[in-house]
Amino acid sequence: MNNLLKDIHVLDFTNYVAGPTTTMHMAFMSADVVKVEMPVCGDSGRGMINMKVGHHSGNMLQTNHGRRSIECDIADPDGQRLIKELLPQYDVVLEGFRPGQMKKYGLDYESLKALKPDLIYCSISAYGQSGPYSKRPGFDLIAQAESGIISSTGDPDGEPQRVGTYMGDLVASQVALANICAALFKRERSGEGSYLDVSLYESLAYMSSNVDIHSILGYKFTRSGNHANNSAPYGLFKGNGGKYVAICAPAPRTWESLCRTMKREDLLTNERYINMAKRIEHRLELADIIQEWLSGFEDVNEAVELLQNADVPCAKVREDWEMHECPQLTARHFFEEVPFPPSSAEEAGRASYQIKGLPCKTSSDCKIENYLPIPDVGEHNYEVYGSVISKEDLTPILERWHKKFKAY
Repeated sequence: MNNLLKDIHVLDFTNYVAGPTTTMHMAFMSADVVKVEMPVCGDSGRGMINMKVGHHSGNMLQTNHGRRSIECDIADPDGQRLIKELLPQYDVVLEGFRPGQMKKYGLDYESLKALKPDLIYCSISAYGQSGPYSKRPGFDLIAQAESGIISSTGDPDGEPQRVGTYMGDLVASQVALANICAALFKRERSGEGSYLDVSLYESLAYMSSNVDIHSILGYKFTRSGNHANNSAPYGLFKGNGGKYVAICAPAPRTWESLCRTMKREDLLTNERYINMAKRIEHRLELADIIQEWLSGFEDVNEAVELLQNADVPCAKVREDWEMHECPQLTARHFFEEVPFPPSSAEEAGRASYQIKGLPCKTSSDCKIENYLPIPDVGEHNYEVYGSVISKEDLTPILERWHKKFKAY
């Protein structure tokens, strides 16, 4: 955690993963985040209760801490009015609805900019706010499918494979965060606000290096499995016990170190592997040679230690959960301790849990005192709305909304 966004105030209308991850990182940077949720049921991610602690879903516990929650029916003129009255107190608005939805309710950028000219407004959607696909619904998997990421993942003669994480959501969240911070910097210099249009599809299309290679060279790369098709040796190798090791030795120095570690100096003068072009051409037979060497170790840790001592880039393939035990991440305080809300703490039998922190260390790193747990839906209604409406006037509005909506 750090204090780089201290005194920045955020209204977050987003659901599921991409938007909440963006504002989670902003909260980790000391921003004040208020989550604006559908009355009663809240964020759509609250309904993903196949994994839960107490009445909070794992999805929500993962990304929606460090914020307050208010309910708002944005289709109700009272809801629209209250948001507009709150707006002067906030620097950033994020929304993740289908394009056109916020405009329908008078809460789009142009409408809010008229009330607050220096507002920074970020929309996150599947395809972006314009173009022939913009009105289509979409999730992370759709962006993966469209972007070529799925097509390029998997074995050459096998089926395409989805990436085993919400890659589109997570990349889009970083794109949103970077551009929000840039817009805040611009506002500091010029006093001007900004509109930011983030697309999951474009975020992942940017990650696909083969798109550029096709334009530059005309190549149409297909899936290459566990061994890169533009560098060698550069791939995954299976050791005894079913453990896999990543080995990368594309540079002349590391290639030489690898050969000497394997006691295969003969490979250094073999015309089939004499330079990078040749090693790429014969990469699969080269992979077989490395595989045979690795199979000679009863414990892959021995091979990894030899390679690391020889300064050859390599690593065992970790399971996700093993990262909690990684001494490197521990030494760099990668995981943050986040408090459970009371209901979840009682069921979990502990007061807090560890969550991935910011993937960057700064000179402004600090502990955030009284960091907030995930809120219940509308937990802070009276606290937040209290600056623009009395409790007596707010209560009947909330009661009306509560009759209209149902819990998941």
